[in-house]
Amino acid sequence: MKRFTSFRLFAFALTLAAGYVTLAAQNPYINLRCAEPIPVPSLDWDVTPEPAPAPVCEMEAVADTLEYKMPQDMPEPVLMAAEVMPEFPGGVKALQDFIAKHLNYPVFEAENGIEGKVVVQFVVEKDGSIGDVRIVRGMTKGLDMEAIRVCMKLPNFKPALQRGKPCRVWFTLPVSFVLD
Repeated sequence: MKRFTSFRLFAFALTLAAGYVTLAAQNPYINLRCAEPIPVPSLDWDVTPEPAPAPVCEMEAVADTLEYKMPQDMPEPVLMAAEVMPEFPGGVKALQDFIAKHLNYPVFEAENGIEGKVVVQFVVEKDGSIGDVRIVRGMTKGLDMEAIRVCMKLPNFKPALQRGKPCRVWFTLPVSFVLD
């Protein structure tokens, strides 16, 4: 359970009522309204309120703090950077060697002399496993698929750490295809 000592209002709604606009926070615990209504020019709009979105988290007011309870089924966010980034066992040189050893140049691309760099991005999970592999910048379908195949074969990384705890983080890896 996370506690916040200050509160910022994230969602405000403008409500049209009898030619006036009132500003109200969409929160079951706090109801703020303007002291005086703000006049709005008369417009012939058919304004139907949209249904309120499902709450992302529940909020309880406790003394001077607010508590947020995150639902259990929500996945943890994936960080772009962490205090300690994930490491391949053996370091960068071992990662390059692994890719070079397991990379198979696609036949069509080799026959046509297609070379280049495919940039792959994947998630290093809390346990160091690889997940959600995607192409950030591709070349051809054959090179892209081979880069994804090699990334899926990578062994577990040493996981990233944020505040001393393992976390999920994006890892970007360029895979170069060069003919001899």
